Formats: sequence, C-alpha cells, structure tokens
Amino acid sequence: MGDAPSGIGRKLQESFRDFLHESAEMFGEYGFLGDCERQLRELEAGIVRPFNIAVFGRMKTGKSSLINALLGRDLAITGVEETTATVNVISHSDDPAMRGKFTVHWKDRPPETFLLDRLTVDWSGKSREVVEKVANTAYLQLYSDDPALALHEIIDTPGTGAAVSDHEKVAQAFLDPSVQEGRKADALVYVFGINGRETDEANLKTFREGCLPGSRPYNSVGVLHKWDATYWNSGGDWAEIQSKAERLKGQMASVVADVIPVSAPIAMAAARATDDDLATVIALIGNKGGESVESLLQDDEDWNDDADCLALRKRFTIPWICFRVCVREAIKLGDGAMPETLRARLRELGGIDRLRSFLDRNFFKSAALIRQRQQYARFLRVKDEAYARIQDRQEELETDAKNWDALFERSIEPRSIASWVERKRFHAKSELETLVRKWTDQDGRYLNSGIPKILDDLNALDWCAAHPERISETELAALNTMADRLAGDEAAALDADMLRAVKKRFSSLRLGTLDAAGRKLADYLSRRIDAALRLK
Repeated sequence: MGDAPSGIGRKLQESFRDFLHESAEMFGEYGFLGDCERQLRELEAGIVRPFNIAVFGRMKTGKSSLINALLGRDLAITGVEETTATVNVISHSDDPAMRGKFTVHWKDRPPETFLLDRLTVDWSGKSREVVEKVANTAYLQLYSDDPALALHEIIDTPGTGAAVSDHEKVAQAFLDPSVQEGRKADALVYVFGINGRETDEANLKTFREGCLPGSRPYNSVGVLHKWDATYWNSGGDWAEIQSKAERLKGQMASVVADVIPVSAPIAMAAARATDDDLATVIALIGNKGGESVESLLQDDEDWNDDADCLALRKRFTIPWICFRVCVREAIKLGDGAMPETLRARLRELGGIDRLRSFLDRNFFKSAALIRQRQQYARFLRVKDEAYARIQDRQEELETDAKNWDALFERSIEPRSIASWVERKRFHAKSELETLVRKWTDQDGRYLNSGIPKILDDLNALDWCAAHPERISETELAALNTMADRLAGDEAAALDADMLRAVKKRFSSLRLGTLDAAGRKLADYLSRRIDAALRLK
C-alpha cells in the first residue's frame, strides 16, 4: 500500500478510482474496446500502489550506484559493463526470506521468484542467454526492509545508448507511453554525465510528453554525476562543478526542476567509513605531510607502491578518482582535521543529502498530487483512444444501418427474410444509439464528479507551495483546509478570517510581479475562497 493521502487527496483518489472502475465496466460491454478496458483496470489498480521514482539516463552514468547511495545499501547491480538490462523495481518487504530473492514479472506467463544470486548471472550483461530472458521480461522486483520503500518504490532502468540493441529497446520502451508492459514512472531522477548531451534532452522530452503533456517539469530532477575527475583536475574548485550544474539546469529548464551535483561513491564513503578509517586518512597526512601525500595521489601506481598508502586505499572500496578526492579534502582541512569534520565535508560533496531533501520536498510530499496528475494524463490517452475507436465503430454501424435499410426495401418476400432484415437493422441502430448515449453519459458523469475541480484545486495549491516567499505556511494550511471542505469534507473547519486575508494577499500579488500563469491561479483561488466563504 502506498502513501495514503488525506483530505482532498483522498477524495480525489476515491472519486477517480470509482470513475475508472465505472468506465472500465462500460468499455467491457464492447469487444472492440477490450484493450481500453484493460488499460483502465491497470490504472485503477495502480492508484493504490506505492509512488515510484525512476532513475534514468545514459549508460555508464552511474545510475545504479546512485540508487545504492540513496538507499544506503547495495541493492542495484553495479559494474563496468552494461549490468542493468531490465527495468528493476526495488520494493519493500517485511519478509526476511524475500530480501534474499527477486521476482521476475514475465510478459507472457505468471511471475516467478528466484534466489538473488541468479540475478547477476541470468539477467545482467549482454550474452545471448541474457538478451533472450530480457526480451521476455516485463520487469524485475527486488526487495528491501527500508521503511521508506513501503511508500516510495525506486525503479532502476537500463541506460540509453547501450551497445546491446535489446537493452536500448527496454530503455526506450520505458519512456514510450504507448508501450503498456512493465512499470512506468511517477517521477524521474535523470542522471547526466559531466557533459550534457542532446540525447539527454530528447529522452527527457519524451518522458514529459508521454507522461504529462503540457505540464511544467515538477516531477523530474537532474543529477550531475561523476564530476570527480573534473573536480580533481581543477584543483578542487567546487565553484566550477556548481557552475556546470547551473548551466545544465539552464539548458534543461523545460524538462527538469533542478540539477544537483552528486557523487554516489563519495556519499557512500561518508556513510560507511568508520571514525577509525577517517582517522587513518588524517594520520597518514600528518605523518607524511600534505605535499607528499598530494604528490603520491597523482598516480595510483606510486600510491600503491607505498605500503601505508596501499593499506589505506584498501579501507575504501570506491573508484580511485573518488578516493583521491576524499584524501585531498582531508589535506585541505589542514591540521585541525577530525573524523567528524572530514565526514561532514564528504557528505557535503557527495550531495545525497541535498538530493534526498529535494525528493522529500518536491516529490514525496506531493506524491498524491503527482500520482493523480500522472493517472489523469494516462486516462486522457486511453479516453482519446477509446473515442477514436467509438467513432470508427459508429461509422461502421451507420454504414450497416444504411445497408439494412436498403436491403429491407428490396426484401418484401418471403416474409421471414424481411423480418430477419428488420431485426438486423434494429440491432445495428440500437447498438449505435446505446453506445453513443453511454459514452455521453459517462463523459458527463466525469465532468460532474468533481474530479476536474479537485485537480484544479491541487494544481493551485501546488503553485502556492512552490512560492513560500509569497504564500506563508499558515496561509497555505488555510487554503488546504478550504480545498478539503470544498471537496466534501464537512469536518474541515474553515478559518474565514485567514481566508479573507489570503484573498487580500492575492489582490496585492496580482498588482505585483506575478506572471500570467500566477495571476490566473491567484484569480482562481480567490473565486474558490468566495465559494468556501458562502458555505459558512
């Protein structure tokens, strides 16, 4: 069970689930809408699953290492080859036995569960056997007891630009909204290498257009990964790394909300190194001198030729370039360095804390809204597909009705034939009238269900939450309560004085620096405040 929304979020979830169920039932009465019915039932089932975040990007940008750093444990497969060949969902499980296993969700048969050591043998790499298994796999499911995963699943994906064409197909199918197999993302962490590429922007645009056409990039964040070599070569100039992230953010502003520099290996070193490990780094610098250690860091062979240096390196199971950065940071701290100050510096450089904070603030706390936006966008695609099929069927039935009319005029004798033609004509016209009426009625039920209005309220509240410099937490809380009350929660107690103050605030904002979209949302919320105050 995913994060259970409250108030307006719960009302929207319940209303939308009921509407999807009714629509699927209606579609199920017509064979030619069978595929649309299946898609709606998948959407209905998906409403209560955990909110999921996919980690996506080009091959060898360190996606799996990033996932392990986020989770604080090694669940995603890492390596120098194309290790991630399938879409891998990392889920919560309280069963200790399942944490040593994984489940294969096949495309053409029921799921099967295997011991975890089979994963790196049978579903990782680019051998012919692996490629065949990948072709028949919808997605893999791995398990962890991390409490966060009870609410938010992580999806590890194959990298784009893979040498193995089947791996590339899996990656592109994940982005393609027309491909229904497997799992889709509610939010995206896109991992950039140190140099952004045009293909990165193209992939992100595909994701945005497929999942949330026409919306702002609130559910995508970029990670500038593997910046360690650039940082080392610049002499430890963090401003250069931050500048690269800012430039990339500017270039990708239409598809990501932010770009955050992260080094998963350095973050893992900060999390896993003991105080004794870090004290050994500091002691080595003190014994040999910072300049001497800096000189040895220039070449890994020179470093390994020194017994003390080699022993230190073996304490840190991270790439050489990341290890060098860690030791240099200890040198930069100087004589006052302590294990806790070095750990704090490595945590800061690793960037995982900042990424987690972003995910919590922008994704997890808005999970219900993001999920509903996603589901709504997917529903609209199914609706458009069903409408196109209904129009085709309508044309067929109209043609049939005309043919039966013509045949009836010629079928005077024998009487049995005339009667049979009349029945066929009646059934064709009846099916057409029933189909059009049901579709119109269902569309009307959707418009009258309150779902569009609740979505509008959530969009407006999300805009307020994104502008804390203009809308205070107290004001936002009053608006949330108002939205709950308008959605039918009679227990939601309106603060009339605060709402009037908020409306006055909106009036002053409209005269200020708001853009057109902001003014539109402020006007909308002012009208909703008026509607709420009439309920008092």
